[in-house]
Amino acid sequence: MERLGTTFMFVMKLLPAVVIFTLFLSFEGNLRWLALLGFIPLVLVFCKGCTACMREPDQNQKESAWHPGTGN
Repeated sequence: MERLGTTFMFVMKLLPAVVIFTLFLSFEGNLRWLALLGFIPLVLVFCKGCTACMREPDQNQKESAWHPGTGN
């Protein structure tokens, strides 16, 4: 069952990249370069955990405070 959830999350992360890459087919001229922005969500597909939580903790936080990081 856990594998199904992992596959679902992979597809849900991949979906924005696919949508942005389709801009290449729908736009004309120099606007096609916007499709290159699809590489950003494509790279984030292969990041482990929540990509919104992948930041360094503040230096002013207490040691016992919750620190977001990879896999949280």
